[in-house]
Amino acid sequence: MRRPVSDDIGRRSVSMRRAACFAVLVASVTLGAAAQDSGAPAGARQQDAGPRPFRPGIQLDWARRAVHVMAEVVQDRGPLEFVACWPGKEHESLVRMNCSAGDLFMALGLLGFEAGRPPRWDAAGAYTAPTGDLVDVTVRWNAADGPRTDSMFGWVRNRTDGSAVVPLPWVYAGSVRGPGPVLRSDDSGSGFAVVDQPDSFLQLDLRQSSQDSLLWLAANPEAVPPRGAPVTLILRPATVPAYEATLDARGDLMLNGVRITAAELAIRIDLARRLDASYELSITNQAVLKSDVLRLRAALERAALPAGSWRIR
Repeated sequence: MRRPVSDDIGRRSVSMRRAACFAVLVASVTLGAAAQDSGAPAGARQQDAGPRPFRPGIQLDWARRAVHVMAEVVQDRGPLEFVACWPGKEHESLVRMNCSAGDLFMALGLLGFEAGRPPRWDAAGAYTAPTGDLVDVTVRWNAADGPRTDSMFGWVRNRTDGSAVVPLPWVYAGSVRGPGPVLRSDDSGSGFAVVDQPDSFLQLDLRQSSQDSLLWLAANPEAVPPRGAPVTLILRPATVPAYEATLDARGDLMLNGVRITAAELAIRIDLARRLDASYELSITNQAVLKSDVLRLRAALERAALPAGSWRIR
């Protein structure tokens, strides 16, 4: 059963929160002073200016509540643990970010994003899912035919069958505090994880193993630019994905044309429900066998999803 996010889950330590608040205050004063120097109100200039420099490798877009992160491609093929990393994890990530994890933490905080915690395991091995605000990540780059923008999911494929990955929001786990007033991501390189990582900055909530033999995603070489290509990652508040679900005649559960398990569907419904409390996924039933319908219904009921969050028609 997936536990609801409580008010106290995912809070940083007092010292970390004080440091972040202080940085936000300093940044706000600096931006406000720049606006006063030009004779325009701070709010108006923030809304009109588009992305503005914040810290090295980071820009803030106030009007769109977006953080722009400068990065470069480091892998265009092979299995993945991350789509974006910091130095140290380049061999298992698509891109390396040209900023610090601490600066990105402050940038997101300045725009009102609340960090949670990465996935955890207790002494008995019990798993707790990652918590935090939900984020969408897109990537922008210059292709041969001009500027391109795509979801990060367009750059990956399922490692076993080469199928596409149906997008879902990222969880802003926020890493964890390392030795001293730093985030562990700055030391480990853990960035936007597609497998369970105890110090991830962003995390996919899919409960996937980080063992090399079990890595489930690989780079899509047909979509990823060449190594060394500069790209921009854009982080925004997540929006409810557009999903079309079908239980087909063979009894396979399909989401946006991609085969998916009932457990994976339940996670996506739960995340959509966090974004819109009235969300309901309609699953079209084309199954020949009644047993397939009963099996799907039982699996979704075991997931303990909120009442009214799904129906089979």
